[in-house]
Parts: sequence; C-alpha cells; structure tokens
Amino acid sequence: MHRDDTKTEPTRLLGLSTELHDRLFAFLINLDRLDRKDQPDAIANEVIETGGIYCCDHGDRFEVTLHGITAYARSQHQAPYIWIIAATFATNSDIGVLECIS
Repeated sequence: MHRDDTKTEPTRLLGLSTELHDRLFAFLINLDRLDRKDQPDAIANEVIETGGIYCCDHGDRFEVTLHGITAYARSQHQAPYIWIIAATFATNSDIGVLECIS
C-alpha cells in the first residue's frame, strides 16, 4: 500500500483527522472563489454548520475557531481574514499552526 506523505504529514502535525483536513482544504478553495467581501459571511455560515466558534473573547479580541484552526483579532471585521491567513498557512506548512493572533 502506497502512503501519500504530502497529504498525511500536515494532517498529523496539526492533529487533525484526514476528514477534517480535507474539509478545511475544500473550504479554503471555496473561500478563494468568493469575493473578499463575501468571505466573512461564508466563514460565519461554516461555523454555524460545523459547531465552530465566532465570538468576542475576553472583551478585547474576537475569536474564530473553525476546522481545528483558531484565530484572534482586535475586531470582528479582521477576525475572518486572520482566520483565512492562519488556515492557509496551516494547510501549506510543514510545521502547522493552531492559533494566530493579530
């Protein structure tokens, strides 16, 4: 049986199941096809559908947690874009990332 290390290695490093990693990757592809102004709504909908987090955290920062990736920002406007950066880095990096703070 052939093992595809390019697919399993980032998943292992992130601690994500293959199914979750595949959904994250597919979601990022779909986000890339949207206009930038529509991306925050798509993230909010995905959070609702998958049980993620999209809220104010500790009164001074906003949190988005989706598909195993958490991002914090200083405003609700910034948070989805910071999440996209963190998730993109996580899927393209050998080291992975679990949290990103702006």
